[in-house]
Amino acid sequence: MKNLKIQLRKNWQQRVFLFGMIGSIQFLVLSGVAIIFYPGNYLFFNEPLSYLGFTHIEGESNLIAGFLFNSSMFLLGISIIALFPSMIPFFNSTVPEKWFSLAGSIFAIFSGIAMVGAALTPGDINYEAHILIAPYTFLFGILMVAFFTVPMILNKDYPRQYTLVAISYVFIMMICLSLLSLGPAYDTPEGQTFQVTTQKLAIYWEVLTLFVLSLGGLRYTAPSHSDII
Repeated sequence: MKNLKIQLRKNWQQRVFLFGMIGSIQFLVLSGVAIIFYPGNYLFFNEPLSYLGFTHIEGESNLIAGFLFNSSMFLLGISIIALFPSMIPFFNSTVPEKWFSLAGSIFAIFSGIAMVGAALTPGDINYEAHILIAPYTFLFGILMVAFFTVPMILNKDYPRQYTLVAISYVFIMMICLSLLSLGPAYDTPEGQTFQVTTQKLAIYWEVLTLFVLSLGGLRYTAPSHSDII
């Protein structure tokens, strides 16, 4: 009976991790397709990704691109909410592992909710709400992974390569947020390019990290997880 419960839990976890991988891929695909339907030419290094989610661009309807981009953000947020709490059973050998993974999961839920909120508040019709919510996706994102790196390090069975991915995520995201805060202002052409490029680096690095950690979780719950490469 106990073995059956463990197997059922692993099956459930594997579905969540697969959903995490799909959530990452669909964001890259749908946001890319949104660029195609964006009115006029989308200037990748001069326009924030949030422009893709606007309902109108200079008076012209942006219905298709907006729907694709906001849907991709919504699904990515849901995958974040599901992913990290599903990793808690990996780290239950010691009290610090349990508490740090629990704290990381709480921040993951906050990060996912913030991303969902940003998707539901397009910047051209809910500018104040969007600007208020969007930064928390990054802030809580750093905290969720930072707290999970502790049990990843403490747990000797957890594959080291995924621990290094988590550590690199925290390191690079902190650099990106520092550059966004201390770099050139957005109101100059050079500053706009700098800010937009840094923002995209942070977003795509987070998506890549989520994909890799989801893949790691999927392999870790496989029958031969000790053979993970």
